[in-house]
Parts: sequence; structure tokens; C-alpha cells
Amino acid sequence: MTRRYFLIDGAMVHDALCASPLFTDSTLNWYVALLSGEHRRLAGPLLIDMNLLEEEDATTTLSVHEVLNGFTGRLHVSQLQSEKDLTFLAHHLQRFTCFYDEDFLLLGLRLADTRILAHLPNVFTPQQWSEMTAPIQQWTFSDRRGDGVALALPEERASVIPEKKQFALSAAQLEILIDATEPDILLDTLTYTPPMMENRLYDYWHLAQQCVQIWQQSGSRDREVLRQFAMKVFNSKGKVLQEQDWVTLLSRATPQDIFAL
Repeated sequence: MTRRYFLIDGAMVHDALCASPLFTDSTLNWYVALLSGEHRRLAGPLLIDMNLLEEEDATTTLSVHEVLNGFTGRLHVSQLQSEKDLTFLAHHLQRFTCFYDEDFLLLGLRLADTRILAHLPNVFTPQQWSEMTAPIQQWTFSDRRGDGVALALPEERASVIPEKKQFALSAAQLEILIDATEPDILLDTLTYTPPMMENRLYDYWHLAQQCVQIWQQSGSRDREVLRQFAMKVFNSKGKVLQEQDWVTLLSRATPQDIFAL
């Protein structure tokens, strides 16, 4: 039987989770927190079995749906389908909530944040992506425009032989992930939070993406230059992009140069 799941990023709705007696009760059988430890469990990914949730009372179901709708654009929610039960699928996904870098430092991976999840097929090796998605039949979420996105799942994933080693990402893989998420990092630096952007999530992200692309094309790696440049772009609602040869200017500019313009 195919089972339906929601995977949510607990950090993005942490206050709501901590205020809910449903999610502070770790004994309930319809969800699993993928991070262990009492102080971390609600800050990491949570996997909810919708088949089991349907057996609960209406008040419980309503409370869960309030959490599912509790972050702007539902950027904290993805939907999965699998024939595996909750215990199996949660245990399987737990392996990918943290990774080792090339210095053997253990780091967390926000795989339930759809802004990161969207890039994982391009960040992971084919082996890693096949392993992670092996028990999953379908994995979908809503993008910044509210359109449905279905992740591309390898056709042969069910027969992949797992590698017997710790999950790790190389420096090159981390660079791909950082480059892909740079617009969101920039928005966060500028303190444009999703609730502030409301129904214009894509518009803000697209403008941040333009800033990042110009900055990267310039060859500059000074993120303070990027921040000062982006502040001018956002303050003008994008109009200044047409007023300068920004690629050339940023290639030799200091943050003070941009600030003084």
C-alpha cells in the first residue's frame, strides 16, 4: 500500500511546534522527529504519516494542518509517497540529515527546507541521490510561485546498493549548494524574511538572483560588495541595474565604493 507523508522543516515553524502538546509529546505514533535529543528534535526535519494521522480525531488533524500552513509559501513542507512504513522511512532519511565535510566535521543538512531540497539532485552524486530516494515513489513541493514541483527520481533507485560509509559531501558539492542557495543567503543577509515578502517570494528571490549573477560574473568574491550592491538594487526596486555596467564596476570595487555611489 502506498503511504502519504509530509516532511517539514521544524526550524521554520519551531515556535508553533514547541507550543503544541502534539509535537512536544514524543510518544505519538503518527510522526517521527529525524533529529535525536530533546533540545534538537523539533528544530530538525519531522516526518508525518498522513495515513496514521487520518485515524486521529479532527482536533489533532486541524492542529497538524495549521503547522503545515504555518510558514509563508509552505516552503517548509514537502510531500512524499512510499510503500514503506513510518519507522522504516524515518530511519532511512535520518542518515541524510547530517553530513561530514572533507575535514570530517559533522554538519546539519536542511533537507526539509524546500529552498535547499530543490537543489539536492544537482548537489548529490548519482549514487547518493539514488540511495536517498530509493524507498520513495514520489516527492513534491510548492515553489516560490506556488506551483507544484516534482523532484526527478532515478529510475533504478529501488535496486541501488547502498555504500557502507558515512554520508559525506565534498568541497565541490558544498560549493554547488552554496552557489545555488546564494540568493536566499543574500535575502537573509538583507533581513528580507519570507513573512516580510508575503506573496512576492519569487519577485524578491528573482531580484536577489540577478544581483548574485552580476556579482559572480564580475569575479568579485567580497560578500560585503554583494550586500552593498544588493541594497542599492532593492532600494531602487531594480532600477539601478540599468544604470551602470555593474559587472565591470563590481570587478574592482570595494564595499565603500558601492556605498558611496
